[in-house]
Amino acid sequence: MQEIYQILKEYYGYSAFRPNQEEIITSVIRGKDTLALLPTGGGKSICFQVPGLYFDGICIVISPLISLMEDQVRALKEKKIKAEFIHSGMTKLEIASILDKCEFGGIKFLYLSPERVNSRDFRSRSQQFKIDLIAIDESHCISQWGYDFRPSYLNIKEFLDLHPKSRKIAVTATAKPKIVEDIIDKLGFRDPQIFKSSFERKNLAYHTVKVQNKDGILLQSLKKYSGSTIVYCYTRKEVKRVCKFLQLNGYSADFYHGGLNTISRKQKQNTWIMDQTRIMVATNAFGMGIDKPDVRLVIHYDIPENIENYFQEAGRGGRDLEESLAVLLFEDSDITALQERIEKKYLDEKLIRKIYDHASNHLQIAIGEGDEKDYEFDLLKFSKKYELDVFDTYNALEFLENCGYLLFEEKDSSQSKIRIIASREVVYQFQISNPNYDAFLRYLARSYPGIFDQHIPFQLADFSKHLKTSHKRITEQLDFLFKNEIIDYSLKSDAPKIYYLQNRLKSDQLNLSNYRFLKKIAFENLDSILDFLKNENCRSTFLRNYFGDSTDENCGKCSYCKKHPKLSESKILQWIGEGIDLHELIIQSGMPEALILEKIDFLIKEGKLKRSATQFNFILPL
Repeated sequence: MQEIYQILKEYYGYSAFRPNQEEIITSVIRGKDTLALLPTGGGKSICFQVPGLYFDGICIVISPLISLMEDQVRALKEKKIKAEFIHSGMTKLEIASILDKCEFGGIKFLYLSPERVNSRDFRSRSQQFKIDLIAIDESHCISQWGYDFRPSYLNIKEFLDLHPKSRKIAVTATAKPKIVEDIIDKLGFRDPQIFKSSFERKNLAYHTVKVQNKDGILLQSLKKYSGSTIVYCYTRKEVKRVCKFLQLNGYSADFYHGGLNTISRKQKQNTWIMDQTRIMVATNAFGMGIDKPDVRLVIHYDIPENIENYFQEAGRGGRDLEESLAVLLFEDSDITALQERIEKKYLDEKLIRKIYDHASNHLQIAIGEGDEKDYEFDLLKFSKKYELDVFDTYNALEFLENCGYLLFEEKDSSQSKIRIIASREVVYQFQISNPNYDAFLRYLARSYPGIFDQHIPFQLADFSKHLKTSHKRITEQLDFLFKNEIIDYSLKSDAPKIYYLQNRLKSDQLNLSNYRFLKKIAFENLDSILDFLKNENCRSTFLRNYFGDSTDENCGKCSYCKKHPKLSESKILQWIGEGIDLHELIIQSGMPEALILEKIDFLIKEGKLKRSATQFNFILPL
């Protein structure tokens, strides 16, 4: 397998693989169904990109997030690797061009959402491709036991069955043993090779801190620990407030959340990555696909809803293997607020059915219609019209998505794009035959160099300004030119959209059993994160055991271990051999009496200690 080392060196600049990477890649190349569990920052993408480069054909990568696909494709292109991704903001011509390249050569990696993979058109077209490898990224999304279940992942097996000769690999950063079993079952993996790296992060210290003044502790932490920092908050409102607070206290800080447009997000990411901004205050929309190795401090200002989110977000610290810190701040009121938030999130089923009916009526979709179509949807306007709480509406749409009925997209992050697809001669003849379009086409050709060769971004407002006409009239002209095969275009809309995954049903026909299951899992996840906060144990040990990485070794650096240094059995035996009684043992060790007694009882059962006549003394057996 010398070739994989050559690929690693040529494209990635490394001379050696990280732990487990070589074994995973070898398993894939040998045609084994492979599942790789590598913690955040563990190099998951290399595990399918290297074998993808090893094979002659295409590697299809199924990924749940456009931002993640975009980041990985950009990184591949920077390495001079032919890669593309298909998303909803593309024109039909752009999509057709990419699929042609897949069929006739010119693309090595094609990134797709599970919804796109499941579409009839793509499945039919894909049978003409030479697909050597199919990679399922974030594969935990296939499990209903998981924290990020996506119903569209359940249909991936049908796509895999269409390509039985293709190698398969599933990767994820966080999966409990139960979820691992679910991934294997739902993907139909046969005799799978499972590779699991330790969830221990030796360079990352986890601190959970119960406080009364979060802002004060936040400033103390930033003062004590220098370096690039992420501060996670739950709401966009809190993100902005904390960012402003830090700026007023002299810190270089910026904010990030999912409601920002594409340009703003990119600018904020880049200034932070280039260390022009020290602190990024963000919702959990920040971090996926952003590879900054030297994050020294990750602070959770609010309690995450589950262990998986916490572990993934905290794990963005210290990817360069240098000492780093993850701090979770909480007050008693935060625990109550989190419980109430999850209770409010899981609505009464009657209300979900009611909102489904209202939304369908609002969009004028008849029963039996709407399949695979999208509709602009103003969440605030709709909620006001039907006298609904806006958060209830949002949560209902989210659960209808999780049950596989629709998708709700808050923002269209794509750009409006246009290209003249007709030849210059055909355009000239069209202008003669349609003089009303002469000014429009001359404006396009003059103002957008390269428009005959590629899709060019544009803004509808610029068209209106230069042509001195309304947006509506411009849209009509674009549509006419498209129908006459003069141009190809896609028009961005800032409005949120609902995309129906299947035809509208009667509300009483909705199967919400999955919703009830998700509600059960959410409260189990809540119990786990609260156990993490309250449990008297090493924080790292707790996390490792949660993910099935069974251990009783303390890390020695988390908030628990700092307060309760681990007292080894050999040290207890040494001190007792020197005549120290229980009271002195507590003082010497700094550990709680209950924990010391627990260790002593264990040593007595093992025959390594005996009780003496005195209540508080123990002796070594002869």
